[in-house]
Amino acid sequence: PQMTTPHFDSAKPHGIHADISDDAYSAAAGVRRSELKILANGTPKDVIHYRSHGIGDSPALRIGSATDLAVLTPELYDERVAESDIATRRSAAWRDFEDVHAGKLCLTASEAQQVHDLTAAVAQSKQAQHWLSGTQRQLSAWWDHTTLHGDTLLCKTRPDAVIADKGRTLDLKTCQDLDDHSLNRSCRDYAYDLQAYMNAEGFLSQGFDWKEHIIIFVRKRPPIDVRCVVMTISSPWLTRAEHVFNQVTTRYAHMVKNDERHGWDTRATSLPMENWIENETLELERQALELQNHNPNKTND
Repeated sequence: PQMTTPHFDSAKPHGIHADISDDAYSAAAGVRRSELKILANGTPKDVIHYRSHGIGDSPALRIGSATDLAVLTPELYDERVAESDIATRRSAAWRDFEDVHAGKLCLTASEAQQVHDLTAAVAQSKQAQHWLSGTQRQLSAWWDHTTLHGDTLLCKTRPDAVIADKGRTLDLKTCQDLDDHSLNRSCRDYAYDLQAYMNAEGFLSQGFDWKEHIIIFVRKRPPIDVRCVVMTISSPWLTRAEHVFNQVTTRYAHMVKNDERHGWDTRATSLPMENWIENETLELERQALELQNHNPNKTND
């Protein structure tokens, strides 16, 4: 596969490319996981809003991005991150700090400390260090995907790191808990499985011998700890993600072809009831029947 980018064409970027900046990746053609995730849970209008405004800023996003840099490219950390000893963002001192460090990811004192704690936990994890050994930062892949309706959709993916000689893509994620239930919710809610599948399809389509995707989860709350999860092409998570990917890319291509820009049409729609509400309804019906059968005012003929 192509691993260098002497003449990167942002309009026709097919292939696997190295040394593409975050801004260049974002600006280049192709639909990425974040857009598909938004459309899967929302509407075309949500996608349009995301393109214009992004996902916004938050402590979790700042800490995750800074930890990503500190673990995977520590040599770039000081260039891209500014740590302060200021406790709050609601102060004149903080505004002055941001002005001085414009263009950098600015962290408060507590945010910086958390990044250091998370980074130390990854460094102390033998399992994490095993998977991180030999990583190359953010190779980006572009490929043409054929949707379920036969349309061609240019897609792109950008894992946190790649280990080419082992056919491995890797992402680093922060989370609240490391138990199976919590990580299942995280993979579903944040579409981590979709990211893994896009890595598989995208890199395989460009001649990369993809074998597995590793997610290194770092628990943010004390005691800070690390758990590594592996997803292969035969994993149930990848099977689920393939179905999600095929459905949402088909919907996305239809949205583009028909220039859909709004959430819902003018018709009233039914609201499908989720399983847990259906179960709750059945329980309410059971309780009502039980109360009716035990009515003290009921007369027996």
